[in-house]
Amino acid sequence: MASQTTELTSAASLAGTLWTDRERDACGMGFVARRDARYTREVVQLALDAVEHLAHRGAVDAGADDGSEPTGDGAGIMTAIPWSLFAGVAPDVEARGARGDLGVGMCFLARERAQRVEAMRTIEETAHALGVEVVGWRDVPTDDDALGAAARATRPYVMQVLFGRPDHVELESFEALLYRVRREIDREVRDIPGRVYVNSLSSRRIVYKGLLVARQLRRYYPDLDRDDFTSPYAVFHQRYSTNTFPTWERAQPCRMLAHNGEINTLRGNVSWMRARGEHLGWPAGRTGPDDDGSWLVPVIDERGSDSAMLDDVTQLLVHAGRELPEALTVLVPPAWDHDQDIEPHVRDLLRKNSATSEPWDGPAAIAFADGRQVGTCLDRNGLRPARWIETTDGLVACASEYGAVRVDDARVLRSGRLGPGQMLVVDLRDGSMRTGDDVVHELAAREPWGIVVAAQQLHVPDATLAGPTPLDADRATRPIAGDQALFGYSREELTAVLRPMVTSGVPPVGSMGDDTPLSALATEHRSLFGFVRQAFAEVTNPPIDPLRERLSMSLDTLVGPRPRLLQPDGAGWPALHLRSPLVTSAGLWRLRDLAQRSGMTVTDITTVLPGPTPDATDIAHAIETVCADALAAVAAGADVLVLSDRDATPDAPPLPALLVASGVHQALVRERVRARVGLVIDSGEPREPHHVAALVGHGADVVCPWL
Repeated sequence: MASQTTELTSAASLAGTLWTDRERDACGMGFVARRDARYTREVVQLALDAVEHLAHRGAVDAGADDGSEPTGDGAGIMTAIPWSLFAGVAPDVEARGARGDLGVGMCFLARERAQRVEAMRTIEETAHALGVEVVGWRDVPTDDDALGAAARATRPYVMQVLFGRPDHVELESFEALLYRVRREIDREVRDIPGRVYVNSLSSRRIVYKGLLVARQLRRYYPDLDRDDFTSPYAVFHQRYSTNTFPTWERAQPCRMLAHNGEINTLRGNVSWMRARGEHLGWPAGRTGPDDDGSWLVPVIDERGSDSAMLDDVTQLLVHAGRELPEALTVLVPPAWDHDQDIEPHVRDLLRKNSATSEPWDGPAAIAFADGRQVGTCLDRNGLRPARWIETTDGLVACASEYGAVRVDDARVLRSGRLGPGQMLVVDLRDGSMRTGDDVVHELAAREPWGIVVAAQQLHVPDATLAGPTPLDADRATRPIAGDQALFGYSREELTAVLRPMVTSGVPPVGSMGDDTPLSALATEHRSLFGFVRQAFAEVTNPPIDPLRERLSMSLDTLVGPRPRLLQPDGAGWPALHLRSPLVTSAGLWRLRDLAQRSGMTVTDITTVLPGPTPDATDIAHAIETVCADALAAVAAGADVLVLSDRDATPDAPPLPALLVASGVHQALVRERVRARVGLVIDSGEPREPHHVAALVGHGADVVCPWL
């Protein structure tokens, strides 16, 4: 989709009716940058003004009716490091900082002095162990009178720490080394009493944030009002907390991005990052000769907000060698599967990316910066606003709405807004500006991604078509009613659920409601699937429509070893590609045949009980046995596991398919080998769309409801 660009013809168009305090649906965010990368006070001033103009997009506590200062959900700003602030901290700071020889950590520490000193000592010792020395500390000036009561009661002691670049570390590797220092600090200070949180640690950027409303930001941090606090760019954010309790740490910007919206796919995103374990592909020796990447796990700090978790993975990709826009194209991709107008080379790139990472879907608008590039992107749904302007003198600004960044109308050269899946990037190194689909087209042109996809994704054709297979040979003489009884089918299900699906091809719809008792209270036997219902997700605002849903969502499935996330070319073992996680017995036969012909190892594991009248202990033991068999198979080189209950009989009844899928998936995750193997559930138990969805939600890659 082309960027929707318009010319602004009046100041009213820029600052008028589109900026109203009636819009209270989400956080406010954006950026200001100069294309020539010149450090100016104007950039910082415009960003501070902008976040105050977005005050209507932040929440305020209920305790400020007496006229005292309120407590907000958080506000902050990210800029380049103003080295003049540190003139008295260490010798020759400005020159060393400009060369990239210094890194700055912005830290929240405990207010109690003994705890703070212990944390400072731990930070210094942790950095020293990695060959990085602390060259000085700075107390950050703050004004507690600017805070609301709740923010004042929980306020940290704010300090900045300077790290020197070791002589043997190249400039390009210093940022990655500082990333490792920060990660190791987080690990070491987890158990220290009091608050220890590193807002940012970089040689290029710094974050000032807190549990503030927008207008309190510059008052609480007097640094921000200094004339020598200059920057070529600034990312700003005003928070409206919807899914986590507001704290000082959860204020934004995060370390690389600021986010407006919610990550509705968060539970799955976090689960699959956990499942990758050490199967990441971190470049060996990236931060030093002893760097094997083992310190990366866990990648995500699950105590954070959805924005912070996305930021954790973004940092991982960038410090592994990706450029920031490329990393966000991997994590927050545009819709491509059902877009008939997308160019083949772009489709190949996005298909390759989809094998390495699941989309972090919103609604989401993201402003980002790493000190070299700054920009904004929208997720594939495009349900959050991102409007931008460029001025005649090279200033670029993007925000949640027009009017947040206010400049004279005579300076405005052009303006526009981003559509679903689009990106705006200002490159501070060469002054270039890319918008709309330019970034993804540029990435797609770098390599012949179609060759990579062909080698890494082997398509299984016609996996949803029926037909006789050797898998059904043993059942040919068995009465189907006996199998239905064995798997708990009821006459009601056969007539009210299965028959309508067979005749109409869609799930049955009732008009009188559902008076079926909750499974835990039912007097009749219920399948385990009946105890599982839809997990909570943030409301999509505005509601998603069927046309947008068709465009932005896909059932494409990969079975087998996943490519390593941090390897740009998607290198790794081949995997099987299917258009749906639901396959027939004939489709499963085709999958198995293609896998074996391609050199993949397919291992079958039987999921039945050893006796006809099991108790809870027997079931638990049987699940443990299946999990142990699965782990042993992976250790022996299995690429695909097929967990099947086709051998079930009244004397050896089947294990609940949902229990099997969840148990094996979690066992593989615990041992950090889940990304190395595909998981197929071949069961007679699932017979409704909900059953298949529950199995996929609990870890299955493919489901074959053979009965």
